[in-house]
Amino acid sequence: MKWFIIIGIAVIFLYFMIKKGNDKFWKYVNKNPMEAYDFFINNDCWFVIHPNEFKSKPKDGDWSGPFFVPVPGIGRLKVYGKEDEFEKKQQEFIEMIENR
Repeated sequence: MKWFIIIGIAVIFLYFMIKKGNDKFWKYVNKNPMEAYDFFINNDCWFVIHPNEFKSKPKDGDWSGPFFVPVPGIGRLKVYGKEDEFEKKQQEFIEMIENR
């Protein structure tokens, strides 16, 4: 019985450690991929790798990701968010989508 509790706590801990980002933001990104693409490209706190590009995650600073975003006509983007900055930008995107 003790092992079940330990395993349960470990699973919950790992879930919250792995899960990054804002669920509402990613839902809006998936529903509005072209707007999200423009948003990623025009904000410095995001680093975007296009399909068939051979870039890697930036070495400077702390970056979260990769997050994968399918964009029609472009393909599956690999997106990294700059720690301590992208959370604020996520909220800006949510507000932009909700206020249009």
